Amino acid sequence: ALDLLSAPEFLAGVREQGVFLSKRLAAMQADLHVIKEVRGLGLMWGLELTQEGTPVVAACRERGLLLNCTQGNVIRLLPPLVITPKELDAALAILRDALKMVFP
Repeated sequence: ALDLLSAPEFLAGVREQGVFLSKRLAAMQADLHVIKEVRGLGLMWGLELTQEGTPVVAACRERGLLLNCTQGNVIRLLPPLVITPKELDAALAILRDALKMVFP
């Protein structure tokens, strides 16, 4: 398992997924006023909201997406290193829908 994690092609894939996620989150921020800031690196990201994030976490959980809230208003995203673009898009669709539902 450790050999896989240090393999150059695996790490390149993780970097690609990080870039993919970064672009998707930036687009989401541009579209949703409640997202104050997007910050992160690789596959570790935080969305700072202008309001309390706990209701968003609950709405996502009801739809099968597990994430958490830190500092009261930061949604933390930590997808697995082996996640696919299709899975990322599905997760982000759930997050977007939850944000729109909680903060219409």
